[in-house]
Amino acid sequence: MNDIDSFHDMKEVVSLEERFEKRGLTIDGLLQLEPLADSKLVAGDRSKQNIIDRINIVGSPEIVEFVRPKEFIMTTGYPFRENLDEFAELIPQLVEKQVAGLGIKVKRFIPIIPESLIKKANEYNFPIVEIPPTTAFSDIVRVAMEEVFYKESEHLITLYDRIQKFTIDLSQGKDLEEVIYKLEKLVGNPVIMYDHEGNITAPLFYEVLDSVEMMKVTKDLESIAGSGLRAVKIRDEDFQCYAIPLVGEQQQVLDHIPFIACIETNYELTEVDCLTIEKVGSMLSMELANRIARKNIEKKYLNQFIQDILLGHFTSINDVEIRTSSFELDVKDKWFEVLILHSPEQAIRDLEECTYLIKNLTNTIKGKILATTLQGEYVFLVMEDSELALKQSVKVINQELERFYHYKNMQPTYFLCAGVPVSQLNDISLSYKRAQKVKEICSQYDYQDRLISFKDLHIYRLLYLLPNNSEVNQYITDILGKLSDYENKGLTYIETLEVYFQSNRNIRATAEKLYTHYNTVVYRMEKISSLLDVDLDDPEVCLELQIALKLRKMRQESSSLLSEQIGSEFRGKMIR
Repeated sequence: MNDIDSFHDMKEVVSLEERFEKRGLTIDGLLQLEPLADSKLVAGDRSKQNIIDRINIVGSPEIVEFVRPKEFIMTTGYPFRENLDEFAELIPQLVEKQVAGLGIKVKRFIPIIPESLIKKANEYNFPIVEIPPTTAFSDIVRVAMEEVFYKESEHLITLYDRIQKFTIDLSQGKDLEEVIYKLEKLVGNPVIMYDHEGNITAPLFYEVLDSVEMMKVTKDLESIAGSGLRAVKIRDEDFQCYAIPLVGEQQQVLDHIPFIACIETNYELTEVDCLTIEKVGSMLSMELANRIARKNIEKKYLNQFIQDILLGHFTSINDVEIRTSSFELDVKDKWFEVLILHSPEQAIRDLEECTYLIKNLTNTIKGKILATTLQGEYVFLVMEDSELALKQSVKVINQELERFYHYKNMQPTYFLCAGVPVSQLNDISLSYKRAQKVKEICSQYDYQDRLISFKDLHIYRLLYLLPNNSEVNQYITDILGKLSDYENKGLTYIETLEVYFQSNRNIRATAEKLYTHYNTVVYRMEKISSLLDVDLDDPEVCLELQIALKLRKMRQESSSLLSEQIGSEFRGKMIR
């Protein structure tokens, strides 16, 4: 089979029935058979490709009562020997009955085929064959029917051979992309499969079309699946295609129509090709249902394994290795890093959408991504061969996430919180804890970058090491206590001080961020300096104030998370 190197001009669009009319034994083919070697077509030349299903010999005037569609009838003309004009009036009735053609043996009862009959046949474009008097009708019937049976059996054998090869590949558990590629070689044209999970399998087309073009073609095919032989536009050219829905026993509601389609780019689609797609489609529906069931079970256990390794819930390294082997995960000599997708607006609404995103990300990077949900957010475990490759992959993932949000017409409000790179399985939980710390901090402060790693936390890396005890709390009170008293009265001195430092101690920028008059901010800063009895121009004072502010915010976040957790546990007990 020739691979698709370019798209070429297509022929006129025809219906499925019109296309299949061209297959089988034709009038023209009948004339090539040995018993009809001396016969000739005298009328209806434009219909010599009419298909013949059977041969019949008629000898009574009521010919029309005994004929069938696609039948080639033969006669000696005996019933019309006395009135040849009546013979000509038979033509419209035969056309209405969809008879393939008429063979007339001459010089037995009629000397020649009358001109009136030939004229009428040409008027209706109905084939008339002149048969010599020495030709035996029985020879024509025998040879012609042998040819009809041969062509039908040839199609059945081709279909059986294709289905048998396809069945063997499926039973051997081969990858569906390999199976579809072999099917493309059998039919000589590209094949596209759009499965229940939204996966597109199109080996030949993926060599020619980019991902955007591939998705457009898939959606166009989806809209015509099940409507017979239709035209589809690819790069501004029309191609004939045959697409059928993949109907399975799955009960889930899908937002798309799974299908399998064959596109005519190399060879003209035949009836056998379309039958092949139909039979293959039935088998694929069952196979996909089985694979989805197995995959769902595997997903359940894989998801639990990912959560266990993130939380450090495993008994031994040997236990982890056994489980990774069962999932066919190669973790030997790998580097790992945990990413938490923290997105307040939740552009990714469910796990299926996340799975689709992860699949695209995995296709983009060289390594592997495992995903799960913990504490209501998506957590990615990235595996690469080296620390450098890991660093590059994390950047690529962030870029793809930005594209994903753009594709959904949403502003990128997420933070991709990265832990630390580790090279040991038992250190993955450490990377997860670090990513959690990043998430807690980035949700409290304005970061310009979407990708934030643990090393980007700077001083927070030290502050989070401080225990949550009375000494730390007393330090915060000693530094900011007087401002906290005013906070309870509705005066926003602490907020003003935070924005002041975030604005690099610029009064005008602080006023703009607070939507407050410049002089109001000046008054507040003087009041803060007076209440705390400090000089805000002293770098040491500013450092100590910023540390106290950060510790205060960290303690507030910690208290909020604890309250939320206690409330959740309480609600769970009430439900039980």
